[in-house]
Amino acid sequence: MNINYCQRMTFPGLTAHTIHSCIAAGNLAEQGAVVRIFPSGIKGGEHSPLPAIYKSLGFSALPPLHIHGSLFRHKGLYSLFFQLALWSFTSRRQRQAPTLCYASSVKETVLALKLRKLRGLSSKELPVVFEAHHLISKLKSGSKSRELFKLEQQAFTEADLVIFISDELKKKAADYLPVPHSSLVSHLGYNDKIITPLTFTSDHNRIRLTYVGSLQYGKGIEELIRAMSQLPDKYRLQIIGGQPKHGFEAASALVSDLGLQSRVHFTGQVMQDNLPDLLRDCDLFVIPITTDEDFFCPMKMYEGIGFGLPIVATPQNSLREIMTDGKNAVFAKDFSANALAAAIREAGENNALRDRMREENIILGRELKSSTRAKTILDHLHGQFFSQKNN
Repeated sequence: MNINYCQRMTFPGLTAHTIHSCIAAGNLAEQGAVVRIFPSGIKGGEHSPLPAIYKSLGFSALPPLHIHGSLFRHKGLYSLFFQLALWSFTSRRQRQAPTLCYASSVKETVLALKLRKLRGLSSKELPVVFEAHHLISKLKSGSKSRELFKLEQQAFTEADLVIFISDELKKKAADYLPVPHSSLVSHLGYNDKIITPLTFTSDHNRIRLTYVGSLQYGKGIEELIRAMSQLPDKYRLQIIGGQPKHGFEAASALVSDLGLQSRVHFTGQVMQDNLPDLLRDCDLFVIPITTDEDFFCPMKMYEGIGFGLPIVATPQNSLREIMTDGKNAVFAKDFSANALAAAIREAGENNALRDRMREENIILGRELKSSTRAKTILDHLHGQFFSQKNN
């Protein structure tokens, strides 16, 4: 199977979406698919930074990707290159081998649909798959929201398969957008090339909390810092992440205002392969999301589970879809700092509960590997689009 992985990847900067795209494309290639990627800032060849990037993501060698890169980093020039590159790989010659377009953002999905139409190809000749991560039009306002809503309507109506990353997202979409004629729920999972259960060493004098992720609005970092001000001195917090800059500045200022400088430590942004060392002494992995309208499948939840860590979280529906209260995580009663502090204390003062959550998350983590997800998705794509029956 040939897969045109229709996602913009801009290097050397590694956003969360680019990291997910790199891992997903690499796993699909390792499972035997012929995967084409179209990155910017990379021309390929012996001086390509891709091997080092994939090494940092846990791949022992660069996956067998077909790299059609460009040195353009200018947004407009890269956009033009990206469209021309996709155009060149949506021709009728691809009928010699089963080929599909796979995108995880609505703009790239609609672009693939447009190019297919311009090429005069049918959905059987070139299926388009949309992996929906959120309802982007709900996160915008005004004319931008209306424009994105039209794109979402087109993607949901015309894509040959919509893959939802959670049941909660599928449920929300059904109340808002046309029902796709074919859909699949496939949870994202964690990068099992780096993330494996950690060996833990306890320190009875401290309870060490860790937050991993961006510091943008809705992630709940300020509520977590306020919760820290309500906890005894033995509770310490490590914050792994530093973007966006304004989020980091706001969080740092709040730490200073509350006099928590000695108990809250910022590491800044780190590469994925540095996470195991930073999490080895973690007593509680905290996910303080404050909204039920975004983050339908928080990657950090999967990472916490994959590391086999005890988790404290706010009662966001997508989190509760995967984890069970008192088994894999302790859920706060609501999204407030007070409720989060109470949940942290409940888990922090109960060694047996934390040990039980470690054991349960190691078991659950065996089902949530991103490499396993890639195989499951490929099997589904083969069955739906390229089986002997369909041919």
